Amino acid sequence: MESKSPNQRKSALPKFNVVESVKVVQGVGRGGVKVVGTVFTDFKNFIDKGNVVDLAVGLVLGTAFTAIVNSVVVDLFTPIISLIGNGSQLKEKYVFLKKPRTCAVETNLCYALYPTIAEAQAGFGITWNYGRAYASSFRRKQIIKPVVVKACPYCCMDVPIKAIKCGHCCSALESNDEIDVIDMENHETINVDKTF
Repeated sequence: MESKSPNQRKSALPKFNVVESVKVVQGVGRGGVKVVGTVFTDFKNFIDKGNVVDLAVGLVLGTAFTAIVNSVVVDLFTPIISLIGNGSQLKEKYVFLKKPRTCAVETNLCYALYPTIAEAQAGFGITWNYGRAYASSFRRKQIIKPVVVKACPYCCMDVPIKAIKCGHCCSALESNDEIDVIDMENHETINVDKTF
């Protein structure tokens, strides 16, 4: 048997042509550059139409207008409305008469560090609590409604306080000096003198 030289052996692998491979890679690269180039060209054409510029200007103006409206509402209208109403946060409104040591010069920073009166006083600041003063002086007076019903001891239904006979079960009610009266708002039973 003759041995074959390495050049004569049949290779199981196909021949690899370097020149053709380089041409293929260059073609792929050129195609990629063409695609990227067309994307940028299309994007440039899209911007040049003018719709995007109008949209961007509108977006910037809308954002600025939103900030202005929010500032007017939060800084001007809300405090006035909270003065009219009973505003739960009105009690936490205060002014520093003497700032704590942690607040340097910046007043707004001082109010941000101490959002409530208790925190400001805990930081050794002297405050004028105008919110509490306003809330306590202009608090709406609560109207106490007179108790007008009592409970029947037999059927437990509500009957008028001056009734001597239950309208539901027709039983005679006690005529002692004290009767059990139901407070309708708090749902409590109260002993009341009958002489009123």
